[in-house]
Amino acid sequence: MMKNFFAAAVLAFGLALAPAMLAVSPAAAQGSVEMQAEVEALILANQDDEAALELAISTYITSAEDPELATQAVIAALVNSQNPELVQLLIEKPGLKLAAGRGIGAAIAIVALTNPTAAENMLALVQASGDQTLIAAVVEGRDAQTASLVGRGVDTGADVLEGEESTPEEAASGN
Repeated sequence: MMKNFFAAAVLAFGLALAPAMLAVSPAAAQGSVEMQAEVEALILANQDDEAALELAISTYITSAEDPELATQAVIAALVNSQNPELVQLLIEKPGLKLAAGRGIGAAIAIVALTNPTAAENMLALVQASGDQTLIAAVVEGRDAQTASLVGRGVDTGADVLEGEESTPEEAASGN
Protein backbone atom coordinates (compact mmCIF):
# COMPACT_ATOMS: atom_id res chain seq x y z
CA MET A 1 0.00 0.00 0.00
CA MET A 2 2.75 2.44 0.97
CA LYS A 3 4.70 1.47 -2.14
CA ASN A 4 1.74 2.35 -4.39
CA PHE A 5 1.25 5.66 -2.60
CA PHE A 6 4.93 6.53 -3.01
CA ALA A 7 4.88 5.62 -6.71
CA ALA A 8 1.77 7.75 -7.25
CA ALA A 9 3.33 10.67 -5.38
CA VAL A 10 6.52 10.50 -7.45
CA LEU A 11 4.50 10.31 -10.67
CA ALA A 12 2.34 13.29 -9.68
CA PHE A 13 5.40 15.31 -8.70
CA GLY A 14 7.12 14.45 -11.98
CA LEU A 15 4.06 15.43 -14.01
CA ALA A 16 3.77 18.68 -12.09
CA LEU A 17 7.37 19.60 -12.92
CA ALA A 18 7.31 18.43 -16.55
CA PRO A 19 6.06 21.75 -17.97
CA ALA A 20 8.81 23.60 -16.10
CA MET A 21 11.48 21.33 -17.57
CA LEU A 22 10.19 21.71 -21.13
CA ALA A 23 9.40 25.40 -21.04
CA VAL A 24 11.62 27.87 -22.85
CA SER A 25 12.55 30.86 -20.75
CA PRO A 26 10.98 34.15 -21.86
CA ALA A 27 14.45 35.61 -22.41
CA ALA A 28 15.47 32.72 -24.69
CA ALA A 29 12.18 32.92 -26.58
CA GLN A 30 12.61 36.67 -27.03
CA GLY A 31 16.19 36.15 -28.19
CA SER A 32 15.05 33.54 -30.69
CA VAL A 33 12.38 35.86 -32.11
CA GLU A 34 14.90 38.70 -32.41
CA MET A 35 17.44 36.40 -34.05
CA GLN A 36 14.86 35.16 -36.56
CA ALA A 37 14.05 38.77 -37.46
CA GLU A 38 17.78 39.44 -37.95
CA VAL A 39 18.10 36.38 -40.19
CA GLU A 40 15.07 37.41 -42.23
CA ALA A 41 16.65 40.84 -42.71
CA LEU A 42 19.91 39.16 -43.84
CA ILE A 43 18.04 37.09 -46.42
CA LEU A 44 16.15 40.11 -47.73
CA ALA A 45 19.32 42.21 -47.87
CA ASN A 46 21.20 39.52 -49.83
CA GLN A 47 18.37 38.36 -52.07
CA ASP A 48 20.29 39.20 -55.24
CA ASP A 49 23.59 37.56 -54.24
CA GLU A 50 23.45 33.92 -53.15
CA ALA A 51 27.19 33.75 -52.41
CA ALA A 52 26.92 36.77 -50.14
CA LEU A 53 23.91 35.22 -48.39
CA GLU A 54 25.79 31.96 -47.83
CA LEU A 55 28.70 33.84 -46.25
CA ALA A 56 26.38 36.10 -44.22
CA ILE A 57 24.53 33.11 -42.73
CA SER A 58 27.75 31.27 -41.92
CA THR A 59 29.22 34.38 -40.30
CA TYR A 60 26.00 35.08 -38.40
CA ILE A 61 25.97 31.60 -36.87
CA THR A 62 29.69 31.33 -36.11
CA SER A 63 29.82 34.76 -34.50
CA ALA A 64 26.71 34.20 -32.38
CA GLU A 65 27.07 33.74 -28.64
CA ASP A 66 24.92 30.61 -29.02
CA PRO A 67 25.45 29.03 -32.46
CA GLU A 68 22.75 26.43 -31.80
CA LEU A 69 20.14 29.13 -31.14
CA ALA A 70 21.35 31.04 -34.20
CA THR A 71 21.00 27.89 -36.31
CA GLN A 72 17.50 27.41 -34.98
CA ALA A 73 16.64 31.00 -35.95
CA VAL A 74 17.96 30.49 -39.49
CA ILE A 75 15.97 27.28 -39.89
CA ALA A 76 12.82 28.98 -38.62
CA ALA A 77 13.29 31.85 -41.06
CA LEU A 78 13.72 29.42 -43.95
CA VAL A 79 10.96 26.91 -43.22
CA ASN A 80 8.49 28.63 -40.92
CA SER A 81 8.64 32.38 -41.49
CA GLN A 82 5.54 34.43 -40.81
CA ASN A 83 6.91 37.26 -42.96
CA PRO A 84 4.84 37.17 -46.19
CA GLU A 85 7.52 39.07 -48.13
CA LEU A 86 10.17 36.50 -47.19
CA VAL A 87 7.88 33.53 -47.85
CA GLN A 88 7.14 34.85 -51.35
CA LEU A 89 10.82 35.58 -51.99
CA LEU A 90 11.83 32.04 -51.02
CA ILE A 91 9.19 30.67 -53.40
CA GLU A 92 10.35 32.89 -56.25
CA LYS A 93 14.07 32.33 -55.60
CA PRO A 94 14.60 28.79 -54.28
CA GLY A 95 18.35 29.27 -54.61
CA LEU A 96 18.23 31.50 -51.54
CA LYS A 97 17.23 28.56 -49.33
CA LEU A 98 20.03 26.51 -50.85
CA ALA A 99 22.56 29.28 -50.23
CA ALA A 100 21.40 29.76 -46.64
CA GLY A 101 21.54 26.00 -46.12
CA ARG A 102 25.11 25.88 -47.41
CA GLY A 103 25.88 28.72 -44.99
CA ILE A 104 24.48 26.67 -42.11
CA GLY A 105 26.59 23.72 -43.24
CA ALA A 106 29.75 25.81 -43.43
CA ALA A 107 29.04 27.12 -39.93
CA ILE A 108 28.58 23.58 -38.64
CA ALA A 109 32.00 22.60 -40.01
CA ILE A 110 33.61 25.65 -38.40
CA VAL A 111 31.88 25.18 -35.03
CA ALA A 112 32.94 21.50 -35.05
CA LEU A 113 36.57 22.63 -34.78
CA THR A 114 36.04 23.89 -31.23
CA ASN A 115 32.72 22.41 -30.13
CA PRO A 116 31.80 19.11 -31.80
CA THR A 117 28.80 18.64 -29.52
CA ALA A 118 27.29 21.96 -30.59
CA ALA A 119 27.95 21.06 -34.23
CA GLU A 120 26.18 17.73 -33.79
CA ASN A 121 23.25 19.52 -32.14
CA MET A 122 23.10 22.04 -34.98
CA LEU A 123 23.01 19.22 -37.53
CA ALA A 124 20.26 17.51 -35.53
CA LEU A 125 18.22 20.74 -35.62
CA VAL A 126 18.49 20.80 -39.40
CA GLN A 127 17.50 17.16 -39.67
CA ALA A 128 14.54 17.73 -37.33
CA SER A 129 13.22 20.38 -39.73
CA GLY A 130 12.32 17.57 -42.12
CA ASP A 131 13.02 19.87 -45.08
CA GLN A 132 14.95 17.61 -47.45
CA THR A 133 16.08 20.50 -49.66
CA LEU A 134 17.52 22.32 -46.66
CA ILE A 135 19.14 19.16 -45.29
CA ALA A 136 20.86 18.45 -48.62
CA ALA A 137 22.11 22.05 -48.87
CA VAL A 138 23.46 21.94 -45.30
CA VAL A 139 25.32 18.69 -45.98
CA GLU A 140 26.73 20.20 -49.19
CA GLY A 141 27.89 23.32 -47.34
CA ARG A 142 29.36 21.33 -44.47
CA ASP A 143 31.25 19.02 -46.82
CA ALA A 144 32.59 21.92 -48.92
CA GLN A 145 33.80 23.80 -45.82
CA THR A 146 35.31 20.63 -44.36
CA ALA A 147 37.16 19.94 -47.64
CA SER A 148 38.44 23.52 -47.64
CA LEU A 149 39.69 23.21 -44.08
CA VAL A 150 41.30 19.82 -44.73
CA GLY A 151 42.98 21.28 -47.82
CA ARG A 152 44.59 23.84 -45.54
CA GLY A 153 45.77 21.11 -43.14
CA VAL A 154 43.20 21.77 -40.41
CA ASP A 155 42.05 18.78 -38.33
CA THR A 156 38.30 19.22 -38.70
CA GLY A 157 37.04 16.41 -36.53
CA ALA A 158 34.75 15.52 -39.45
CA ASP A 159 34.62 11.95 -38.17
CA VAL A 160 32.62 13.23 -35.19
CA LEU A 161 30.00 14.75 -37.47
CA GLU A 162 29.79 11.54 -39.46
CA GLY A 163 28.98 9.62 -36.27
CA GLU A 164 32.33 7.88 -36.02
CA GLU A 165 34.10 7.31 -32.73
CA SER A 166 36.63 10.08 -32.08
CA THR A 167 38.44 8.28 -29.25
CA PRO A 168 41.70 6.66 -30.34
CA GLU A 169 41.95 2.87 -30.18
CA GLU A 170 45.27 2.97 -28.30
CA ALA A 171 46.49 5.11 -25.45
CA ALA A 172 48.49 8.17 -26.45
CA SER A 173 51.45 7.20 -24.28
CA GLY A 174 53.64 4.21 -25.01
CA ASN A 175 53.13 2.77 -21.50
